[in-house]
Amino acid sequence: MAKKATIGTSPSDSAMDKMDRFIRRNDERKQLNEYKFGKRKHKDTSQAARDLWPLKDQIAWHENRTLADKFDERYQCYSTWLDTIQENIDVHYTYFLDCVAKIKPDLEEMHQKKIWPKEAAKILGSKYKIY
Repeated sequence: MAKKATIGTSPSDSAMDKMDRFIRRNDERKQLNEYKFGKRKHKDTSQAARDLWPLKDQIAWHENRTLADKFDERYQCYSTWLDTIQENIDVHYTYFLDCVAKIKPDLEEMHQKKIWPKEAAKILGSKYKIY
């Protein structure tokens, strides 16, 4: 009987691949455990990272937020803020856009001052007569 040729990686290459996978998995576990238990306040404040913080730190983070921080999180761009104002005024969208086009610099200034949409809708109703 003749010897059959082996197809695939050599035993030493296979062992090296297994060892690399083992090291990578352990590194990922260590990083996850350090993230969960080792660091109380990680630099990353995204929602996923905050969920891993201890409850005490989460509560402290929420209590220390200012209205400006909440505004920035909720209305990151001008267009979402403007859409919320349009919903509060409850007029037809094209009419609203026609009226807003005339006073765009004033609206951009209100967005920079971080005026909430309900207050901005009241200002638009009283000052600019957009109902």
